[in-house]
Amino acid sequence: MRFVICSVFYPYRGGIAQFNARIFQELAKEHDVYAVNFSRQYPGLLFPGKTQVVSAEDRAQAIPSSRFLDSIWPPSWKSTAEAIKTMAPDVVIMRHWVTVLAPAQASVARRLTLAGIPVVLVVDNAIPHERKWYDRLLISKLFRQVRGFMVMSDKVLRDVHELAPGKPTAIHAHPPYSHFGVPADRQAAHRRLSTNPSLRTLLFFGFIRDYKGLDLLLEAYAGLPDQYQLIIAGECYGSFANYQRQIDALSDAHRVIQHIRYIPDQEVADYFSAADVVVLPYKSATQSGIAAIARHFGTPVILSDAGGLAEGVSEGAGITIVQGVTSEKLRAAIEAFFNGGHREAVLPEDDAAAWRSYTRTLLELCTQIIGKK
Repeated sequence: MRFVICSVFYPYRGGIAQFNARIFQELAKEHDVYAVNFSRQYPGLLFPGKTQVVSAEDRAQAIPSSRFLDSIWPPSWKSTAEAIKTMAPDVVIMRHWVTVLAPAQASVARRLTLAGIPVVLVVDNAIPHERKWYDRLLISKLFRQVRGFMVMSDKVLRDVHELAPGKPTAIHAHPPYSHFGVPADRQAAHRRLSTNPSLRTLLFFGFIRDYKGLDLLLEAYAGLPDQYQLIIAGECYGSFANYQRQIDALSDAHRVIQHIRYIPDQEVADYFSAADVVVLPYKSATQSGIAAIARHFGTPVILSDAGGLAEGVSEGAGITIVQGVTSEKLRAAIEAFFNGGHREAVLPEDDAAAWRSYTRTLLELCTQIIGKK
């Protein structure tokens, strides 16, 4: 088959671009695949981080792509669709994760659908975690223009069925990320992070946003004894001031190690190798790329049961699920983990097999849709 993946690729940074690169590589083993990228992904005023592109230190997969689509320039929406038509794809795969891109995506998808080219939408979040009044309107418009949906959790599957009833869907869990390299030596990782290897080490990793529950983790940490340390690593989307006030109020604030910045790919292994456990205290969730990284490194995880975050996993083998996350329950789960709990060694997941399985499910959905043309 011939595919076009119309989404974000190198030189843009982040998990979505990395995920798309891996799917491109898997499909390209047996099919013709073309990547259509953004010329402008987010308008600068709407992007909460420092930069949208990779740094020289990132291990980004440099997938060759055509940078046609400007998210806020409607003439590019038409020209992008016209360019894709000249590639004569059997299926176009698009990716939805944030509402601001939905108008551009809907416009491209509508033009392709009218030309008889089916569009399959990979959906990270059908409804955003931090909702606005216009989300459902814009997302519903996009969903009407596509033929089928690939999702990664039952929570998103239910949302898709509500917004686009009757359309073909497929589901497969988020595969682990494998481009961050092998685990680092634990002692060496602690030296590079300037952390104490003799302390019980908790890790909160990734973009810091309200729904991810860092405030709950800091409340939980405040009640832990002095043999613990907490590493916070990631760029903050929004103000860090309230979190800083919580940290400053701690009697042992020096044991909260802050790396409040985007973490380049080549540094990721140190964080997951130094950590005894990754904590995901999310207040709402669909799936987590951070959990996928932890699976790759074999690092245990304590996670909330919010949304689809705990789907497809069960307690044991390094997984602790907090039911109805509160700071008290989170603290109890952390203490139980270190006092026996699910602290046993975690075997890293077979990354290659997981990506083959994901791609096979996506191909089955595309084949089903082509058969219904």
